[in-house]
Amino acid sequence: MNPQYFGDGHDLFKYDLILTIMSQVKPQLKSFMFIPMLTEYRPLKKDAIAGMKNKKLGKCFNKFYGGKGAAKYFKEIKQYFESEDIKTNIFPDLVFSQKSRSEYFEKIFSDIPKKSLIFLDPDTGLQADEKAEKQHLKFSELQEMFERIDDDSILMVYQHFYRDRKTIPNFPAHMESLVEKHIKERPLCISDNSIMFLFLTKNENLRKNLEMVLNQYKEQYPKSFKK
Repeated sequence: MNPQYFGDGHDLFKYDLILTIMSQVKPQLKSFMFIPMLTEYRPLKKDAIAGMKNKKLGKCFNKFYGGKGAAKYFKEIKQYFESEDIKTNIFPDLVFSQKSRSEYFEKIFSDIPKKSLIFLDPDTGLQADEKAEKQHLKFSELQEMFERIDDDSILMVYQHFYRDRKTIPNFPAHMESLVEKHIKERPLCISDNSIMFLFLTKNENLRKNLEMVLNQYKEQYPKSFKK
């Protein structure tokens, strides 16, 4: 997750979808675990957009969007979900990087809740292990995470569309196939043709329930989910 984009339109889709799932898949799901994979704040390049020369104003904005702003952002997200009576754990309070990968996931694996929606939010999404950088989740990490969750949980992963996606006629189906190839399990997917979320669960009844929720969600926003 890149703090530069806190509060954008993708966030609105993401958190509303999570709220919908948690609200409609009760009592099967008892809690929501958010794994932001937060990378360091990377401000836009100097003069990249109009107004960037105003350093004083930029410094003001950085109070929220910079490193310290992340703590406030996650606090507000946690408070929002808990105000909807959803037990929420945002984990961990640690910047994600190539150097910290092992430590990061070791902490996650040591405390995975049961009967939960567990959301992994890399900057960009999934990538082959040998090509993965700090903005990616490795397929091997997804596989280990899936193996460790209990039978009554759902694993949710953020995936951004590739910039060169025009070479792939159906990008969501392409990603579903890649996940199935690595995890040996076909994920459910919801996509607005800009970003997508992939879902894995070991529980067939839970999968059917989730699939119904996703289909109903898409019906609420036909313009966003038109093919």
